[in-house]
Amino acid sequence: MKDEGPDWEDSDRSQAIINEWIERTRGPGATTINYFASEVHAGRDFAIGGGGENRKRRTNATLVAIDAAEIAEYTAAFVEPAGFSRAIRVLGRKHVVTLATAEGLGQRTAALELLRRVLGVDEPVLYKLDALEVLGDRTWEPPHDAAGYLVPREDASLRLLSETWFDAVSQGLAAAGAYLVVLTEPLSDELAKATWRTDFVVENLAAPYAFDVVTERLCRTGLFDRETIKRQLTEAGVRPLLEARPRPRFAVEFAAEVVRVVSDGGDLRDAVARLDRPGELVREWFSEHKRHDQLAFVFAVAVLEGSSYLTLSDAAAQLFTRLPDAPGEESMHFRGTLRKDHPWIELDVGDEPGAVELVRFRNQRLQPVVLTHIWYEYDMYRPVLQAWLKSLCGHPDVEVRARAGTAVGIIASGDLQHAMHRYLRPWARSKIGPLRQSIALALSVVGALSEHTDSVWALLRDWAEAPENVYERRMAATAGLVAGSPWGLDDPSRALGVLRCLAEDDDWDSLEVIAVGILHLLDGGSFTEVLRALLAWTARQDESALVEKGLVAFTFAARNPVSRAETETTVVPVRRPGLPTLLSNAVNAPKELAELWARALANAQVRPLALDALHEWLRMADRDPSVFQAVRTQILTVAGLSDLDCERLEYHLELWADSEGNPSAAAFEILRELAVPV
Repeated sequence: MKDEGPDWEDSDRSQAIINEWIERTRGPGATTINYFASEVHAGRDFAIGGGGENRKRRTNATLVAIDAAEIAEYTAAFVEPAGFSRAIRVLGRKHVVTLATAEGLGQRTAALELLRRVLGVDEPVLYKLDALEVLGDRTWEPPHDAAGYLVPREDASLRLLSETWFDAVSQGLAAAGAYLVVLTEPLSDELAKATWRTDFVVENLAAPYAFDVVTERLCRTGLFDRETIKRQLTEAGVRPLLEARPRPRFAVEFAAEVVRVVSDGGDLRDAVARLDRPGELVREWFSEHKRHDQLAFVFAVAVLEGSSYLTLSDAAAQLFTRLPDAPGEESMHFRGTLRKDHPWIELDVGDEPGAVELVRFRNQRLQPVVLTHIWYEYDMYRPVLQAWLKSLCGHPDVEVRARAGTAVGIIASGDLQHAMHRYLRPWARSKIGPLRQSIALALSVVGALSEHTDSVWALLRDWAEAPENVYERRMAATAGLVAGSPWGLDDPSRALGVLRCLAEDDDWDSLEVIAVGILHLLDGGSFTEVLRALLAWTARQDESALVEKGLVAFTFAARNPVSRAETETTVVPVRRPGLPTLLSNAVNAPKELAELWARALANAQVRPLALDALHEWLRMADRDPSVFQAVRTQILTVAGLSDLDCERLEYHLELWADSEGNPSAAAFEILRELAVPV
């Protein structure tokens, strides 16, 4: 059995990662997927004459007046975004401008504000036009002077835009003192290369900063002081929420909810909690983003959240190449598009020099929502995702496979029956050790959910009992890994029952799983339960597998240090790295430990391991007087169990006290106390 080295270190790190997830599942809040859609639609079945000085012209264009209330609603608390000042200059100079931007950036609001400002009146006369009746028609003229016109995004067609149309319409608008704003999607590659676009098209219009939109709208109500509400919003955790959902529509909804809650006497934090809807954010993002590189990156973040950027981008690139129907010319620039395409994801860079960039969701509740959304909504991708996850679960980097195992557990919890037959059971019996370890982590995640706890324990017991072939033994070892995980601490008696099943089997390949599991349970605070179980396993003191495996697990715990959990009582004021788990807890159960020491020293097969462990205790006692007292008490207690135990200890203490070149002072002192002449 290996008691140190990469495998043991990787196991410990895996346990730490899964423990972090389990703690998150016990925190407050539950994810609920809600859907919100709020769009303002004006009718298109009537034509109304506008204000200002009329010069009626012959036109076939259908006019729809934009209601003054709608204009006020959109522009009353307008926050000027980047690119807006250039749009004003273009519109003022040419009388026509096209806002060619991605959807959801506040394009319509910006257009109405542009028209209001260039017309220079508080209540402008504005009309909505039918794109097919205006765009491309070089004979079109504005039907009313000193009015503003809008071609909505949903109607506009980039194919109808040309330099000659812009020139002709620009002249007609200028003559009438009118202005036109056309809303379109981003320009196609062909139009983006046209030299005339800089005269009539604004492509860099950004979304206004959502926090400023909320602040401005709240201040306009007269209920809030600007500086006070900015401070309160920040303290309530609003900034991360708005950064993850920067679209103006959400900011407007958020401001309205704050006004409603506060007006009803509620707390600002209530409004924040009510609008923190990860499911809605996920559905919204996936409805707007279809590129394969975008999907690959988001799924990689959901699986490997908390990993370094390079680790995560490598995994995303690997997935991208596997996705069906991915166009060969589609490039991957994850970092370059991070802010634009993934506002809900952040690069977390530590303050220390040389700190690694870690990739995280801004909202820690997003990970399970994204995972389950892709797994259930992208059916044709599922086989590819499963193969990709399997490669990550067997990855040489423990950070990758532990996080991948956690993600597999989250996915599996949605349909445990499906997961069991498709990947949990097949991977649990794999000959690849790291893959089995990842599945153990996945089952720990599933078991941490109350609705699956009993089912997972029953499954582990079934796998661990009387395996008959190599595949079943691998599954039994996987069950042991789950039992020895942080999740096993929730029910140490069940965990020890699974480990005992492994110990009773004549196969010795699972010995390391048992020993590491025992150590983890000890480290996690199940000190009394573990000692009681080891005493029961080894009570017969014969040559059975159960006895010898139990004693080996004891010596392993005696040699290995505390890794995470604080002990109930320590023998030193400050815990020191390298202090073995059993030694740090020796004062809590000296008699039980003494009995296990005696049994281990009496067993011919285990004695060499026990002697090595006891010698290490003495060496630590040589270096640390505070440790010496605990070691002395333990050895004297063992010696007092029987004459044979005392004689065996005296013999080895004398050897260690007289060791040439490296004698043990602690051994000499304890030997002298036993009244044996040196």
